[in-house]
Amino acid sequence: MIEQTVNLDAWCESNTIPFILGRGLKPVKYFSPGALLSQLKLDEANRISEFYQLVQRYSVRLLLHDLLAHPGGLPLKKLLHYCSEKSARGILNNLISLGLVVQEGNDYRFQFAPVLRTGDLAELFTGLLLIVKFQIPVLCNVSLGGNSSGGDFDVLANWMQKLLFVEVKSAPPKGIHNSTVAAFLDRIVSLVPDVAIFLNDTHLRVKDKIVLMFEEELIRLRGICSLGNMPIQRVSEQIFQLNHYIYIMNSRRDLKRNFAVVFNDYLRYNLPLDGLAVRR
Repeated sequence: MIEQTVNLDAWCESNTIPFILGRGLKPVKYFSPGALLSQLKLDEANRISEFYQLVQRYSVRLLLHDLLAHPGGLPLKKLLHYCSEKSARGILNNLISLGLVVQEGNDYRFQFAPVLRTGDLAELFTGLLLIVKFQIPVLCNVSLGGNSSGGDFDVLANWMQKLLFVEVKSAPPKGIHNSTVAAFLDRIVSLVPDVAIFLNDTHLRVKDKIVLMFEEELIRLRGICSLGNMPIQRVSEQIFQLNHYIYIMNSRRDLKRNFAVVFNDYLRYNLPLDGLAVRR
């Protein structure tokens, strides 16, 4: 799917922007995964593939997040929160071979700290996954003119001629607050996507806090009866749905599989042939 980042940029832009313009909104700032990969000097198919395979591992994303949060560099002992020393050394060696990380004495430093922020990493990975696994054109970190809700849209994508909106949060559930959920719901009202996903890139449960915050915000917006009219229901494990329109999920087990579960649920619920649809 990914052959040249220039072609990838054009494909993502031409297949996603019309679905935004059609809603009376105009993208004023965004990045496509191909453009960001070029800035990271990952503009060859084999290097992009190597990077994509690497960041599919949750431990790699966590280690990279730590390096991005400390642009001056960190010693190895500060990078062992989520993996063994042996695993961390292997990850760092792979990142060094890709030219993303350099070792300076005892410290390891991410080379492109001004280019890639901590939030960009989660958006880039999500965008790459949608492109590679599902052949979905995407734009990331999108600012929209005429948007009344404020804030950027982490990932906007053209999924089967439907506008998909994915909010990506890499903080653990305890670091996510009601204001974050409220802002996500406000952006949905402003954009009116065909389907929206709140993705917490963590292996921790989302049921205990995040789903509860969604229920609290629904009560705030629509009153206590809203939970009866629009209950948040489990689709599978830590994947939940609200009216088969808004989905809440984490990245545990396999994020590709979790997206597939969401897409399958949405399509089954909206299947035009009622006799074949599986209603849950």
